[in-house]
Amino acid sequence: RWRHAQGRIAARRRQFDAARDHLAAVESLVAKGTLPAGQQSFAPQLAGYIAFYQGNYDEAIAALAKADQQDPFVLGLLAQAHEQKKDMATAKDLYARVLARPGFSLQMALARPLAARRLAGQ
Repeated sequence: RWRHAQGRIAARRRQFDAARDHLAAVESLVAKGTLPAGQQSFAPQLAGYIAFYQGNYDEAIAALAKADQQDPFVLGLLAQAHEQKKDMATAKDLYARVLARPGFSLQMALARPLAARRLAGQ
């Protein structure tokens, strides 16, 4: 989780070499098979996050499609990547999936308000 967080921070700071270093460390952990169940999709999620912040939306979409499709944060980021590609129908569908997800989590707290705004046309 620490490497994943550091990779996201580096990507947001546009420090893409550092972000890719953290991604490599996450991929190494995934390859070892020692991560708890449910954390194997951390690598594609981070790869998609980095690609999104680099403006490589096709790469972001491809990576995020391999991440946990039940995670509202992944769905929200995937929707934003489709928006950047001007694929509004897919983006709206993904935002609707975020809003349809039940539960309370940090991921939902981040994804739900954005999805609601985007579907409201803001």
